[in-house]
Amino acid sequence: MRSKPFSVLVVASLFVALTLAAAGCGRSGGLGDLPAATKPNAAQGAGGSSVSDEQGDVPELRLISPAPDLGRDLTIETNTAKVLVPRWVVGYPQSIEWVGGTVRFPELIALDVAPDYKALSWTRGATSEAPDAQDPGLLPYQDLTYVRLREMASSRLEFFWRCRGDIPMDGVDVGYGAVLGQALTTGQDYAVVVAPAAAVPLAPADAGWVWGVAALSEAGFPWDTASYEDILSASVSQSGDGKLTFEMATAQDIPAVPAEGDGTPMFAWILDQDGEGTVGAQFDLAVMVRWNVDSGQWEGVVMTWDGHDYLYLDIAVAFTRLGATLSATVDVADLGWEGTLYWGAMTGIQVGPDEEQFLGLADQAPDSGWVEEILAPPGPWPIYLPAISSNVAM
Repeated sequence: MRSKPFSVLVVASLFVALTLAAAGCGRSGGLGDLPAATKPNAAQGAGGSSVSDEQGDVPELRLISPAPDLGRDLTIETNTAKVLVPRWVVGYPQSIEWVGGTVRFPELIALDVAPDYKALSWTRGATSEAPDAQDPGLLPYQDLTYVRLREMASSRLEFFWRCRGDIPMDGVDVGYGAVLGQALTTGQDYAVVVAPAAAVPLAPADAGWVWGVAALSEAGFPWDTASYEDILSASVSQSGDGKLTFEMATAQDIPAVPAEGDGTPMFAWILDQDGEGTVGAQFDLAVMVRWNVDSGQWEGVVMTWDGHDYLYLDIAVAFTRLGATLSATVDVADLGWEGTLYWGAMTGIQVGPDEEQFLGLADQAPDSGWVEEILAPPGPWPIYLPAISSNVAM
């Protein structure tokens, strides 16, 4: 049994972790997390649009989220929540101390710590669990009565929270978390955070419950953001022959080969047809230039998200990487769109194996809202949107 100050310390750590998740921790999140239902706030019009972005606003990577599905491996059922976290995401621990808790949104007020006044110890091969006393001053879904941590198959950790009452699927104002550390009284290393998408400003409104892992204190991830992921400006321009060119300027030359600690960098222009997001999808289309680890070279792709998988589209992308400038060109006819499109630029880091991809967002422009581009009238070319593959790696 530990003293009261330990409980206060853990509540403060959990508060910080959930604050990071709610604020986006440098706007971290999944592909397509540009805010919806906001009006364009940058230069716009037929034939070209652009936006500038502050230099030096790329933070250290402190939060990663599962991609493409921000709710992957997360289950909310009756009065329980559980999530499966790859052990490599939290530094391959052999043993840790940990504690669970709840925080109320939007005030970000720490509500409950489970168990009270002490840390739990977990060792590989064992199950770490404890009951927690009921608190009648809390709502049933805010009040934890039991927490558990155990290792599952494929070296994944299962974090489990049980509440006094059922967890609402909609309109809920609470998040669940677990703080981990080699010794919690001296420092916290990571936090696993589960929250409703409505409480996370940069999460798609239709994403339901989402989760992520935050690095706390002196802990960090083995990858980090880089200056060449700092967007200075981005633009879209059209040519008279039906070409649409996306351009991005960054604060540092984009390397021919990213450093090992850079993860898998990606540069993307997220496209939306109405500027309000699309129900059932995280984004309509993404024109992307990314580093391909397998081929050892940069590649251009167009992707969409169908609610379950990323889909590669059979659309050619011609791209140029010159110093700190990157451009990608596609045929408007291949996109299959007419009239107006809304877009935003983003840079990010993809990490993890194909089946356990995570994404950390480095920068985006604009920081909120979309940029409007009015497409030129279509030519005599056919309009189509061919999808050729699904369930692919990012």
